[in-house]
Amino acid sequence: MPYFCVQSRSGAGPMQTYWVHADSRKMARTLVALNVPGAGGARDESLFDCLEDDTKTPPEDLIFSDSGGPITIIVFG
Repeated sequence: MPYFCVQSRSGAGPMQTYWVHADSRKMARTLVALNVPGAGGARDESLFDCLEDDTKTPPEDLIFSDSGGPITIIVFG
């Protein structure tokens, strides 16, 4: 499984960046949207980009953020 970086676009408010290990871009967006408070718009391609990126490599049960500690994945979509 690849790692993805889900990052808010400039018009979506404060910059938010999350790394997650997922099967696909769609799943990465879903995991962030369902598990990160305030990132419910992560599934919207006009608000968030999603690129394959292994800058940070969280385990399968965590999401790494550039603005805080790890976020536990509780909801799987």
